[in-house]
Amino acid sequence: MFTTPLGKLTAPKLREACTVEKSKRSTTLTPLGWRVRVEELRDRVVQAQTELEHAKGAADPKARLSALAVAAGGFTECVERAEALAGDTAADKNAKVKLGKADLTLQGVRKLCEGAGAEVRKETDKATADQELTSFMASLRSDELEVARREGRPSRVENRGGGRVFIYDAKGKAKAKRFAFNAEGHRVDEKSLGASAPTLEAIPPK
Repeated sequence: MFTTPLGKLTAPKLREACTVEKSKRSTTLTPLGWRVRVEELRDRVVQAQTELEHAKGAADPKARLSALAVAAGGFTECVERAEALAGDTAADKNAKVKLGKADLTLQGVRKLCEGAGAEVRKETDKATADQELTSFMASLRSDELEVARREGRPSRVENRGGGRVFIYDAKGKAKAKRFAFNAEGHRVDEKSLGASAPTLEAIPPK
């Protein structure tokens, strides 16, 4: 007879009691491990949100794109983690985590991250356009630069012999504005560029 926290038991009964207790503890520890992973998911969401805010605050388009790529990966990871945790055998469908002022289920966390991922894609499109505009502005010279500062980014650029023409499309029936420049970037009469077939240079969408 053995005196144990499980009571006074013979050797066979003690083995049987230990087996039962082990099973109970295993059942308890599994949900605890799942809950830890849920808390880790919450922390990963917060990290991705911080990465997105950091990206928005970056003035340089290249730096913004780099930060947005990290944020995009973070939210994608969060969506996949939420789906995996929801499908786990130990999952508690009613479990909630606190994110900001909201208490969210795993489904709520997934939707939050999907929405944030869509926001990242919009921010990425804007950052890409800004980077292309920065590259375009860096290519300008003399009067070209002043016209771009005054009129903004042209709708398109028409390359001509000896120069090029900035074209600004107008709304409605109004005529498009055209600004002709020679190879040095100085304003010239468009007729001086000749009547050769123009080559259109694509401009990033506004």
